[in-house]
Amino acid sequence: SSDLPRVLLDGTFCQAALRGRVQLKEQLPGYLRGEVELCTTGCVLKELASLGKELYGARVIAQRFQVRHCFHVKSPVAGSACLLSLIAGGNPHKYFVATQDQDLAAKVRKKAGVPLLFIIQNTIVLDKPSPKSLAFVQAMQTSQLVPKQQKKNIELLKETQGIAKEFNPRGRSEEH
Repeated sequence: SSDLPRVLLDGTFCQAALRGRVQLKEQLPGYLRGEVELCTTGCVLKELASLGKELYGARVIAQRFQVRHCFHVKSPVAGSACLLSLIAGGNPHKYFVATQDQDLAAKVRKKAGVPLLFIIQNTIVLDKPSPKSLAFVQAMQTSQLVPKQQKKNIELLKETQGIAKEFNPRGRSEEH
C-alpha cells in the first residue's frame, strides 16, 4: 500500500462530478497538490448499480477507481455505511471522504482526522476541519513531549543564562 493520500468516493460525489463535468482523475491531484489514490468500495458500486439508468454515468466513473476491501462482500450495505466502516477506529488508512451526502458528511465530521471533500458549483472543495479534528490537534500540541510549566522554566532559564538573546556568531570575531 502506498503513502499517497487516499480519497474514498461515494456515488453522490461521482454523480456531482459527472453533472459538473469535473474530471476527478485530473482535478483531485491538482486540488490536493500531488498524486492521490482514488478509491471506492463494492458496496458503493452495488448501490449505484441498484439505482439504475439514472446513475449509470456515476457508476462508470466509480468503476475506474481502486475498489477497497470492505467486510460486506456477502451482504452489501448502503454506500454511506460502508464508507463509515472504513474510517472507523481513527481512520487508520488516512482516507479523505468525498461525498455530497449531508447525512454522511455530518457523521464524518464527528470523527477526528477525516478530511471531507465536496463538489460545490462544479468545484472540488475541502471542508474546513471539524471541531473534533481541531480539538485533537490542539490536544496533541499541548501534550507534545514537554509540559507547559516545563517549557516556561526552560525559557526562564535561557533568559537568565543570556542564551535567549540574539546570537550573532559573526559579531565579535571580526573586530581586530
